Amino acid sequence: LAVIPIVATYTMKFLYQKSEQLSTQIDSEIAKRYLQEATKAVTDAINFVSQTYVDELKKQDKFDKFEQIVALERAKATAKSLLSESAIEFLEMAYDDLNQWLEAKIEATIKQQIEVKN
Repeated sequence: LAVIPIVATYTMKFLYQKSEQLSTQIDSEIAKRYLQEATKAVTDAINFVSQTYVDELKKQDKFDKFEQIVALERAKATAKSLLSESAIEFLEMAYDDLNQWLEAKIEATIKQQIEVKN
């Protein structure tokens, strides 16, 4: 009978650890899903702004520093509009400033696209 409290304690610790492990795994899967959604939104926004705004300005040789800023703001607005409300909430919680994260992600993605082309 003295064994029952020991087994019960061990079982409770085991269940708690498994619960924590599962919680971490679920949190990780949720984070991964939102980050994939955000990455797709950024990529789609860049492609959209490029096709509807940047390409024409480049053809006319009018894509200057000011137009780059305008294109970035359009890409941020477009990406944000493509995100689900829950993804926005996750990103704001994880990174504090959604606009700053979007700007950094857009710039990094554009840089990667340029490097791949060259």
